[in-house]
Amino acid sequence: MPVSSTGPAAAPPRRPPLHLEVIAFAHRLMDVRTRLLAQALASDPELIVNYGVPPHTPDDQPLEAPKILLVQRPRPFPLEQQRAQLAHFIARGWLMAVEYDDHPALVAETLGRPFAPDDLERFAWFHAVQTTVEPLAALFRQVNPEVRILPNAVFELAPAPSGPPPRRVFYGALARGRFAVEVARSLGPVTARFPEVEFVVLGDRAVFDALPTANKVFEDLLPYEAYLARMAQCAISLSPVGADELRATKSDAKFLDAARAGVVTIGSPAIYGQAIRHGETGLLAPRLKHWAPLLARALADPDATRAMGRRAWEEVRASRMFAGQIAAHRDWLHSLWDRRTELDAALFARLPGLADAVAAERARLGLQ
Repeated sequence: MPVSSTGPAAAPPRRPPLHLEVIAFAHRLMDVRTRLLAQALASDPELIVNYGVPPHTPDDQPLEAPKILLVQRPRPFPLEQQRAQLAHFIARGWLMAVEYDDHPALVAETLGRPFAPDDLERFAWFHAVQTTVEPLAALFRQVNPEVRILPNAVFELAPAPSGPPPRRVFYGALARGRFAVEVARSLGPVTARFPEVEFVVLGDRAVFDALPTANKVFEDLLPYEAYLARMAQCAISLSPVGADELRATKSDAKFLDAARAGVVTIGSPAIYGQAIRHGETGLLAPRLKHWAPLLARALADPDATRAMGRRAWEEVRASRMFAGQIAAHRDWLHSLWDRRTELDAALFARLPGLADAVAAERARLGLQ
């Protein structure tokens, strides 16, 4: 006769941990997409995470062990080189994903070269793509259906703001283009009215030169934690972005960098319209003419500015901490591994000659 049990149901067996190898090709200034991401994911017991920068070769792993190689912002490789690299790793049991958080045409523009068809097509040459925002996801889906949006998030909060905000304004960015310079140049009425306010500019000499004040400090780009600390010494962060199609795909990371310390962002709606509630958690400047009046408003009412910064800090604490994303991202990584046969087949179909190259590499390794 069958024996029944009234005890608790047995817990399902824990799946074996997945080995995630993160290689950051453009790690400077992108810690939230590389180093900090790897550190945070490593806290999950179902992941084994290793982080490196080129030149870096992943350690050998058993053929059937769950494993994914995530490469961040690799430079464009010729098709033959990419095929050979894929064959090398797929034959050894790896899935390959790419992390990319900018429009590739904007990257080409920044590097001073034309945007070529291969600049987008190369995202088809991976099992999956990881990015930040829906406009970029839609772009990458044109060539690769396996796209994961991993929004930027805060990894560690600074202490909640208290006391009067410092009389200091922050700007830190690269390659924001002519519009950021025009915004800086437009701030003459503000610097005349508030001559005691200091402007801190990181990285962008053109913006620094355009600011119509002698009360300003220029610093080269800093390591990420030092950049956050410098921003936290300010009351307001300026984040202008030109209203063009390419820059509209940028993420709201600078709002998060500021809000984690209670610093108020004045930003362009094209990027920050979904993150900032105007007048409550920051200020939105739709046109060039709005930047000076909004900055003057924030400087003239320190209590309101401090309150906005506190609300932004609380909102980030409640809904934009990376700890809240770990489980879903871990499950996506495991789902890729669970679907590896399907993803291999799809990649072989997108990249002619890859299946033969993998078969040849497996034969060379004695795996067939």
